[in-house]
Amino acid sequence: MIVNIELTDLEFQALSVISYDPVEWITNAAKVRANAAIEEVVGGLIQSALANGEPLPSGTKHEIFENANLPTAKEVTDAANAEGQGDFPAAP
Repeated sequence: MIVNIELTDLEFQALSVISYDPVEWITNAAKVRANAAIEEVVGGLIQSALANGEPLPSGTKHEIFENANLPTAKEVTDAANAEGQGDFPAAP
């Protein structure tokens, strides 16, 4: 998947001060956070199964994550806002 972002000249210049290659830095930051999310979700599923005496999920961490059928943060936020339970800003 390709994700495009738009930065102002100043934002790009600021990233150039802290990184050798801002595009590579942004790509790395996104990948590191995505991998952390995979670890958090898989760890949570395993802990939940252990706590509830359920069978542990099987497969690789990627398979476990993909088979979890979790809602996205957008779906959760939109549902909470629709039900009046959230006070989250709408996505642009």
